[in-house]
Amino acid sequence: MPKSTVKSKTPLRYSVTDKSRDALVHAVDNTTNQKVLIRRYKAKDEYDILCQLDHPNITRALDYWIADVNDPFEKGLDWWECYTGRLVTPFLGTCDLIDLAYRRDELTKKEKHTVVLSMLEGLSYLHTLGRVHGDLHDMNVRVDEKTYQSYLIDFEYCDLLSNPLRRWVSNTPLTETARALSWMDRLLGYKSAPSLSDQFYLEVKSCGYDDGETNAAEITATARLLLSQQLAD
Repeated sequence: MPKSTVKSKTPLRYSVTDKSRDALVHAVDNTTNQKVLIRRYKAKDEYDILCQLDHPNITRALDYWIADVNDPFEKGLDWWECYTGRLVTPFLGTCDLIDLAYRRDELTKKEKHTVVLSMLEGLSYLHTLGRVHGDLHDMNVRVDEKTYQSYLIDFEYCDLLSNPLRRWVSNTPLTETARALSWMDRLLGYKSAPSLSDQFYLEVKSCGYDDGETNAAEITATARLLLSQQLAD
């Protein structure tokens, strides 16, 4: 199991640079001078999950603390915000999939392919561990605007496939992979059927793969093949 990189539990270690969204704060780690993201209202469960994961397309947990109205970092904190968690992760760029969709005409087909393929790699790692992301949507994928690598973030609802009480049982390796592929159609601006995700569902069904951990590797391989074929077209 990868070890946590936590070195300090004090918020004084960080200086805020931009509060662009209520739940997401851009900051600088004063000990390393590196940019970080501080995500508010986070349970320690998410921090613990991230400390168990180790993949280049999945964000990492750097630090965690419970908000305290007496901390200078939390100046102006409302009473209802106290005692909620603060999760620190690496700064992974300012772009998410929504931003990218608005700029899709500026991207090459290869860059769009890289965005979706790196999403698939992160998901494949989770699925082969018997986990699902649990909340895969456009704002929970960050994109590096220089390399177009994608990074999965926000693991609040990440859970084991074997847990029948997980928040959304409809989230499976199959549905999450199809959701990632649907972004290739969106980035390309395709509106005609069959979509890439439709082709994926048909291919998986014809192969008889199940929707759980057993066929996670085969599901990802099918998605990679369809994506590479579309790149070649």
